[in-house]
Amino acid sequence: MDVLDFYRSHFDSTTSTSDYKIAEFATDFYIGIDKDKNLVVVMKPKSQCRRTYNINTKTLSLECNAKVSFSTGNQENVHILKCLLHNKKEKEIFLEVAKLFISDDYSDKYVIDTFNTLQRFFSDKKELTDNELTGFYAELYTILKFHDSLNIEKYWQSRDRLKFDFSFSEKLKLEVKSTTKENRTHHFLHEQLNSNYYDIYVLSYMFRYDDKGLALYDLIAQVRPVLQNYKDLALRLKYIEKNTNVERLRGLKFNQIYTDGKMHFYSALSIPKFREDTPIGVSKAEYDCSLENVDFIETKDFENIILSTSK
Repeated sequence: MDVLDFYRSHFDSTTSTSDYKIAEFATDFYIGIDKDKNLVVVMKPKSQCRRTYNINTKTLSLECNAKVSFSTGNQENVHILKCLLHNKKEKEIFLEVAKLFISDDYSDKYVIDTFNTLQRFFSDKKELTDNELTGFYAELYTILKFHDSLNIEKYWQSRDRLKFDFSFSEKLKLEVKSTTKENRTHHFLHEQLNSNYYDIYVLSYMFRYDDKGLALYDLIAQVRPVLQNYKDLALRLKYIEKNTNVERLRGLKFNQIYTDGKMHFYSALSIPKFREDTPIGVSKAEYDCSLENVDFIETKDFENIILSTSK
């Protein structure tokens, strides 16, 4: 069952007269509420002989190895992760994100690492810009487009702002670029085109706004099941949803026929650029490059390059 449906069916209209009311969602993984109706996730560790300690922030709290009595009469040590957020959207995202951390062993280290990851996730409240959303759209569309042929999602960058969007190996890289303008010009860091160290390819999209096009909101829904087994990547997807108003996600729509027709791969060797290495003492060099007169690589040929590398 979906974690939100599970929560609603057990707790959405109830209160707890005891300290906690919980139900088992997965093995040793419980979801519930406390007496103040805060969301809680309770995890049962294999080891029952550990000291108790607490970690508290404005958004989350964690009580490790708390002694609790279950309704069965058993007293056990558990980890209690509590959500102190009250916004409905944030509470739902907390449940969906917490589900990603279901494990076979809830050791102290694992639970503390989970807490720290969630704390960083919820602390970042920066609203995403239109350019950032368009960039995410291009990356997610790439995952949707090449999931069947390349399982490309497993090569997606695990966090934002790495040099390349997809890394197939230490050497083979793919950078995704997009534009909503009428000419195919993209902005690059110099290192994204410097082929002295890497075999770099660029996937270029030209987008056209369309009220009947594929919305980012629907694109996320289509990509979500593809990423469900990749914790870090699924977390990136939830980050987009958390930091963007749903109306913006629904409103960002591009014509899919135009997107597919204007989608091309290029070798970085063919793209106009400065030929020199970045000089000593210089960093973050960047510039615009026009790909209008650059020969592109057929999609099938690019797929064969990736497939031959993965073998």
